[in-house]
Amino acid sequence: MMTVPDVLGYHRHNTEAIYYIDSGEGIIKVGGEEAEIRPGDAIYIPCGVPHRCLSTLKDQPLNVFCQRVAIPYDGEVWIEEGLADAPV
Repeated sequence: MMTVPDVLGYHRHNTEAIYYIDSGEGIIKVGGEEAEIRPGDAIYIPCGVPHRCLSTLKDQPLNVFCQRVAIPYDGEVWIEEGLADAPV
C-alpha cells in the first residue's frame, strides 16, 4: 500500500503493475492517457510505461495498493526526469 498525499511523480517499472485505489480521489496519467480515479478503480500499468498520480482531495491522501509482477522476481523502479508533475 502506498499513500500519496500530493503527487507521486513520473516513474516506471521493469514489470507490469495493477494499481487498486483503496481510498481518496485523484488523477492518474499512464502512457499519455489521463483518467480520474476513485475507490474501487483498478488501473493496469504496462511494463516500462511512465506513469504518475496525484491526489485531488485537500485533506485526504490517495491510498493505492500496487501489485507488480516481476519475472524473474527482480522488480525495479526508475524515476523519470524531465516529465512535468504539476497538477493538470
